[in-house]
Amino acid sequence: MTSSAQKPSGTGMALGVLLATCLSNLVVNANTSAVGILLPAISQDTGTSVDTLQWAVTGYSLMGAAVIVTAGSLGDVFGRRRVFQLGLLLFVASCVLIALSHTGTGVILGRVVQGAAGSTILACGLSLLTVANSGDAQLRSVSLWGAAAAVGPWSGDSWSTPPGGRACSGSTPSSRSSAC
Repeated sequence: MTSSAQKPSGTGMALGVLLATCLSNLVVNANTSAVGILLPAISQDTGTSVDTLQWAVTGYSLMGAAVIVTAGSLGDVFGRRRVFQLGLLLFVASCVLIALSHTGTGVILGRVVQGAAGSTILACGLSLLTVANSGDAQLRSVSLWGAAAAVGPWSGDSWSTPPGGRACSGSTPSSRSSAC
């Protein structure tokens, strides 16, 4: 897998891969933690109980776990970049579905799609990094990708909690879109 045909040419391309994968990793991991905090606001907004909306969190995790290995294999077969981009497209589409949804069912279905998309982004993103770099550059890139994963949950909590420190409790359409 180290043929020059599969490696991006130049450090500019490797930097682009690093930025795209780290930013998407941060967003996917931030999204994972933010939704749990926003469940009460989403419940008020959709009229669905928090107990039922818990399936939005569970469905995301279950689908992500079920798809991550398959997504990596699909990246090997159809191209890491292509499958990564498909994951990004599905993630954005699921955010739109969730933001436009007026029911708990729509939010839950959107989160299930988001779980599949997020695991695709993570699996193929890391793979893209390892083939875009080698040696010390590969070590630095993967370390930065891991740091983005670590910062993601903290930033998701920050995005969903106002500066005063209290979790969002208002019922607004933005409560669903900030969960994306």
